[in-house]
Amino acid sequence: MTEIEEYNKAIILQIRDTFNQCANEAACMKMILDISIETRDKYFELRRSAAKIPVIEKLIGTIIEDTLMQWDDLVEDLTIASDPDIRAALLQISAAV
Repeated sequence: MTEIEEYNKAIILQIRDTFNQCANEAACMKMILDISIETRDKYFELRRSAAKIPVIEKLIGTIIEDTLMQWDDLVEDLTIASDPDIRAALLQISAAV
């Protein structure tokens, strides 16, 4: 794992921890989700730009793609976790088990 990948992983872990500390405060969860979406979108744009330049694509395309996938997973997780209807359904399921 490269230094960049380790740094990115640490950032995502910190965002998850911070999100979990929101204690179900909707404004807090939305703020973190919005920041995560914005960051993911920037990586998406970076990926598109890198794909246009073969030498850049060859040098860092895989790292950008992997990073984009991690941020996309984070956004998906935070979107689900911040949706009150989904959270209520998950609580019902876990209570029934």
